[in-house]
Amino acid sequence: GRGCPYACDFCFRVSAFRDRPFDDLLDEMEFMQKKYNLDGFYFVDDLLMINKQKIAEFCQAIIDRGLKIKYNCSGRVNTVTPEIIQLLKKSGCISIYYGLESGNEEILETMSKKTTLNQIYEAVRLTREAGIYWAYGIMFGHPGETRETLRDSIEMIKKISYGEYRSNKMFGCIPFPGSGLYD
Repeated sequence: GRGCPYACDFCFRVSAFRDRPFDDLLDEMEFMQKKYNLDGFYFVDDLLMINKQKIAEFCQAIIDRGLKIKYNCSGRVNTVTPEIIQLLKKSGCISIYYGLESGNEEILETMSKKTTLNQIYEAVRLTREAGIYWAYGIMFGHPGETRETLRDSIEMIKKISYGEYRSNKMFGCIPFPGSGLYD
């Protein structure tokens, strides 16, 4: 996909969203699988899981075509449900990267992230229980950030890590030109 319908204030990619037809993508994957004997793919698309219907259709198309693949993707915690996670697992998903951004509800609201801590905890729980590896990104230094809000993020990291190593990314808040934060 290209563009993004969300309006997170730190992101410069806010624009109309358009995606490629799944049939085209699946045709290309089948071609790569046959020609190069590939069985693993990494989808570099922040919005592969843009909504529940789209990701369900994508997973079902992989299953219906009988593609025996493994893949990694990025996801949004607000689209994760038990049904979606099971479809992801069944279709070959082995890892999901979530942009969590903060462990503080007020900071998430300030960022215009349109996600909640409850959605974060539930998405992580469902993903973990399905046996899908997950990683995440956290941002620090957003306007309004305090020692207390940073502690909230650290506490969230402790809770969601379950004592296991997680490949995570800690980003400093950077006001990119074109973002609401920059303006």
